[in-house]
Amino acid sequence: MYPILFSIGKIHFYSYGLFAALAFIAGFLVIEKLSRFKHINDKNLIDKYLIIIIFAIVFSRLAYFIVYRNFFPNWYEIFFIWQGGLISYGGMIGALLAILWKFKKNLLQNLDIIAIGFLLGTFFWRIGCTLTGEHLTVASNNWFSIQGHIPVPLIESISGLIGFLIAYYIYKKSKMIAGYMFSFIIIYYGLIRLVIDQWRVDDKIGLLTVGQLSGIILIVLGFIAITRLTIS
Repeated sequence: MYPILFSIGKIHFYSYGLFAALAFIAGFLVIEKLSRFKHINDKNLIDKYLIIIIFAIVFSRLAYFIVYRNFFPNWYEIFFIWQGGLISYGGMIGALLAILWKFKKNLLQNLDIIAIGFLLGTFFWRIGCTLTGEHLTVASNNWFSIQGHIPVPLIESISGLIGFLIAYYIYKKSKMIAGYMFSFIIIYYGLIRLVIDQWRVDDKIGLLTVGQLSGIILIVLGFIAITRLTIS
């Protein structure tokens, strides 16, 4: 794998950092374009988006320490982000809290738009994860394995791109009840985690990995949201 894409002297350019930046940029461009398409004029969009990113990083880092590390004796290491350690569903919780805080006006429409941007961001972000080669996955000799392991981050990346293309097309071509697209994307991402996390080396709760359990929770929440929107 290629955790360092290239170096200039002693300065290293890391694949994870580059693709994480591309994920944030791509997500924002999608959100900005769809906001204009829906005539949601928000002069502070970039500021609000940066707050979402900060919340996502902080909560994904907190989730990593709570799930995989002994938090209290080494709490100060939470600031050592250069050591790695981020959990996507923790980031989703943080991002959602930021959205509820900053996007009170046209909340459901903004949730739809940001969810679509999230899928494209997942595509770039998981490419970075793939290049680092640090995600432990189940060994396999299947035709789609890479270096003897199933490329879980790469599968998630491709799934994110496919989901984005479908969601983007449907959102621009059809009129949906506000909040439906957000709910469908939550279900879609939950299904991705439920399926592919069976090949990820992770802690288990019963027969399910932590990632699979989070996927089931997302699926349930998505269906609850659809039910509430339909009834109302």
